[in-house]
Amino acid sequence: MDIYGFDMSASQYFHLPWDTIFLVNGEIATVDNWAGGTRVPIFDRLSFKRSGTAVELTCSNPELPTDSANLVFRAAELFRITAKISDGVQIHLEK
Repeated sequence: MDIYGFDMSASQYFHLPWDTIFLVNGEIATVDNWAGGTRVPIFDRLSFKRSGTAVELTCSNPELPTDSANLVFRAAELFRITAKISDGVQIHLEK
């Protein structure tokens, strides 16, 4: 069986106060076998909204944690603390 893949990525920089830069990287990829097998998505989709004063995370997969045990939650919280941002963010993780 031959396996092939496709990968596409993009980046966007946002200038923030205090000489801080927020970098968003996105990547889309799929893997398929040459014989026409089932495609396997290899990406997550994140949606962000300004909300309140804390990080709120929801996920399409109810088995995943949506608190500090989740890497997305921890990264958002660390970014808010490091960049001294008081606004909260609502994040939805689509698996």
